[in-house]
Amino acid sequence: MAQTELKIAAVSDLHGQLPTIPPCDLLLIAGDVAPDRFYDAWARHAPSLQAGWVRSTYEYWANHQPCAHVAGTWGNHDFCGQRGFTAPSMYVDRLVEVLGLRIWLTPWSRTFMDWAFMKSEDELRDIYARIPEGIDILSKSRGYAAFTITPSFKSCCWLAASAPASSGACPRRSYERHLRRDRQNE
Repeated sequence: MAQTELKIAAVSDLHGQLPTIPPCDLLLIAGDVAPDRFYDAWARHAPSLQAGWVRSTYEYWANHQPCAHVAGTWGNHDFCGQRGFTAPSMYVDRLVEVLGLRIWLTPWSRTFMDWAFMKSEDELRDIYARIPEGIDILSKSRGYAAFTITPSFKSCCWLAASAPASSGACPRRSYERHLRRDRQNE
């Protein structure tokens, strides 16, 4: 069996702070992409402002990263996504196949206050029951980022990605992961 190494950068809780991403094969984004506030308006009351920011600032950033593929899901602060706004590379309850990986992206989290993409425990059970078998990576937002790598992958190492310390709204999780997956020679 041949061994292929993939470099995956994974971020979450960006809240409008778009970090420098190291060169990678895949950039995974687990929610909370857009800013919460625009001048005096909170995003929950002005999702169109959030959608405009995603359409201009986020899409430009995502398209200019040193990676072959970008796949993400909205988070509990992404009200524009909850209200039906779509963006390239952002998915809701979707299986995405990239570089031979089967990735399920879902934004839902347990009801807490008045945030986006909230469901009750019973509703979440139904949503999560639809996650297909045989996925390699599960990316979900649940108030904070969660990535699950299935056992078919062997971790090589963790490397911390730098985030601007001067920013008060740095991502809570910013990391990259090298993965190796045994593949048969064809």
